[in-house]
Amino acid sequence: MKAPEPPRPRPRPSAAVESPAPEPPTVTPWTEADITPDETPATAPEKGQPAKLTGKAKGFKSRAQWRKFFADPLLRRFAHRKAHASKGGPKVRYRVLPERKGPPTPGSLR
Repeated sequence: MKAPEPPRPRPRPSAAVESPAPEPPTVTPWTEADITPDETPATAPEKGQPAKLTGKAKGFKSRAQWRKFFADPLLRRFAHRKAHASKGGPKVRYRVLPERKGPPTPGSLR
C-alpha cells in the first residue's frame, strides 16, 4: 500500500508591479543631406579586398582534393564542374596538380 503524498505547495499570488511607461523616442525630421547621394563614383574593389561572388567554379588545388571530391558521395555532384575548372588541358589537368598542398588533416588520414 502506498503512503499518501504530501500536499503540493501552491504559488502565492504576487502583487502586481507597475513599471513606468517608456519615454517616446525622439524623432528628428529628415534633411536634404539624408537623401542626396554621395558624389564619389563607384570603383572596382581595391587589391586585397574580396571580389564579388559570381558563382564560377574554381579548380582543384591538389590531387588529394580531386580524389576526395570523386570519392565522397556528398561532394561527387560538384566534382566534374570543379575538374573542368582546373588548370591544364583536358588530359593534363590531373597530372599538373601537386600531390598535396598542406599537411594531412585528421579526417584524411586512414
